[in-house]
Amino acid sequence: FVEMQLEERKLFATLKARKNLMSVFLRLMGFDDPTKKNLLSVHFKSLKRDMAEKNQAAVVQKVAVPFRQSHLKQLIPLMRDQEKTGIRKLRDLCVLIIAYCTGIREGEIGTILRKNISSQDGVVTIKRVVSKTSSAPISKAVVGEYARILCDYLELVDNAIILHNQASETINKLSDSNTYIFSWIRDNGTFREATRPMPGETIDRIFERAYIMLNPELATSYDERKKLRGTGIYFTGHSGRVGALVDAKVIYKMNEPDLMAIGDWTNMATVMRYLRATGHLEASNITIQT
Repeated sequence: FVEMQLEERKLFATLKARKNLMSVFLRLMGFDDPTKKNLLSVHFKSLKRDMAEKNQAAVVQKVAVPFRQSHLKQLIPLMRDQEKTGIRKLRDLCVLIIAYCTGIREGEIGTILRKNISSQDGVVTIKRVVSKTSSAPISKAVVGEYARILCDYLELVDNAIILHNQASETINKLSDSNTYIFSWIRDNGTFREATRPMPGETIDRIFERAYIMLNPELATSYDERKKLRGTGIYFTGHSGRVGALVDAKVIYKMNEPDLMAIGDWTNMATVMRYLRATGHLEASNITIQT
């Protein structure tokens, strides 16, 4: 499916139709159906929205509300202390950190395996397997305070693997190769479903909760939040990429190649579309007035 998307430039509808046909064929032949596996399911759930970056005619997508560095720095003291706020908030903070600092898409974030993230000399490196625009994407690195927070969380992941494997009722052992780092870890430090990747919808909810934490005056009941989804009010899974791009342009004055590298974009048209999220007081016309 990755080859069909990247090399043959097939549309989303074509990819989905091929997947469904393969599923029917395998079931008729009495074989196991890999198209129902978690990894492929998560991939297709995020694929439609991600392909909008390359083919706007195929999928209508609004530019996400930018999640910027200032937002991330505000959230760190509210979410970092696992002893006070719980493991879930620390996990959510690490999702936000990776989304902003690396610019990778939500489909990649949710499927990071423990074996593909490492730490050395204060640098956390994420080895990427595949992206929506490349079959051999470059690794991404996180440094400084953000890297230290990730290392704290990875210690919890490693301890959860040990606890799982030590349990007397354990049949299927966990390892670096089958444990997704953003699987649900209970407050007692054990995994709920370590071999299941985090869905894109969960990443959207993490960004939604972050927006509400920064804007406590908003209604927070489930029904009220549900009504506001899709209206362009909350952060979404794409907000980290958009915010990183806006900061790179407005604050750090990066050139076009560097801007494209942040999100693995292959053309400036996508970059310019995302930059529409720049605040009106940071727009180019303000610069010429100073």
